[in-house]
Amino acid sequence: QGIPVVAALGDNRASLVATFKDIKNECAFTFGTAGKLSVLVTAEIPPPSEGCIYSFRPYPGGREICVVSTLNGGGIFAALMRFVREILADFDHAHDDGEVYRYLINKAGMPHDNPLVVVPCFNGERHDMSLRGSIANLDHSNFKSGPIALAFAVGIVR
Repeated sequence: QGIPVVAALGDNRASLVATFKDIKNECAFTFGTAGKLSVLVTAEIPPPSEGCIYSFRPYPGGREICVVSTLNGGGIFAALMRFVREILADFDHAHDDGEVYRYLINKAGMPHDNPLVVVPCFNGERHDMSLRGSIANLDHSNFKSGPIALAFAVGIVR
């Protein structure tokens, strides 16, 4: 009795408190192992039904946010990094994670023609755990580290 009780924020909501500057006019894509698109609920939205891709979460100030979560966020780019690192190690060219990430990010930032399309559903999705990843539009011109890194990054955001 007499002891105040408070609720802690999870990583998604805590990141939103730090990210939003004008919460009523912004949405946020937070990117960790997974990825979440979040927006403040300002209108009536139907409650999520079975298999729905969004959910509601409490937000400070007695408000709610609507969140679309993917299971395939930064962990997917980490898988690509580990793949490249494993190939380098097989040829006795060991590099730390940071070096490989910098290389991939640099290559992804270069202009590329004939873009690949990567659907990085390594883990399924919350609404359909049977989904799996795919790569489309692969040919000799884009089977290179830059187009592949870019396609993974774009696929994660999609």
